[in-house]
Amino acid sequence: FNKKAADKGSPEKTSHGYDFVVSSAGHIVTTHSLTKDCRSLSFSKLPAALTGTDQDKNLALFKLRSKPKAMMVFRWGGEAVRGDSVALPSFSSKKGLTADLSVSTGIISALVGPGGDPRLLSVTVPIPPGNSGLPLVDLTGTVAGMALAGPEVSIITASPPGAFPETNFALSAKTLRSFLESQEVKYEAAKVGKIVSPGQAAWRARAATVEVECRN
Repeated sequence: FNKKAADKGSPEKTSHGYDFVVSSAGHIVTTHSLTKDCRSLSFSKLPAALTGTDQDKNLALFKLRSKPKAMMVFRWGGEAVRGDSVALPSFSSKKGLTADLSVSTGIISALVGPGGDPRLLSVTVPIPPGNSGLPLVDLTGTVAGMALAGPEVSIITASPPGAFPETNFALSAKTLRSFLESQEVKYEAAKVGKIVSPGQAAWRARAATVEVECRN
């Protein structure tokens, strides 16, 4: 994915973020704010094409030009509920997916975000800066939501920059599914399966995680 280059004399800046694979066809979902002003984008060094956006949910959908090796699965017949345990794979902002996997755990503390926003979940899992776009999973390894760092929460809730320095919010699986259905993406869903350890759930999420490199 490439946009027209700006003036040759302007310095190039590179930023990183994450998204994850949501279909066997290679669809990947990330935050719109991460990708909207990029001159060029790569996804774990792979090319992809933009197929849709939803600025209200701050989401963007891309499709890889190659078949994915793994993908995330949503819970069939419902979503994770308040009190459910969740896990988040997280990575060093400097090393990205090449860093050792760190696993954060917690629970879903509320099915709404700031101000009762129904698009978001409140969680007790800490979300490090630079880790927006990562899949938050329940302990069956299915998608509970998408992790959001402070700037992305401010965008969605139209709050002042810096309003959420310690962020514990995620876009809900319901919000993600609504977006994918609006884009006619055939995502995978499965009945609640075997409970696994937080580490095992996070490793499943890592396998379907893609690192986004934005140059602007």
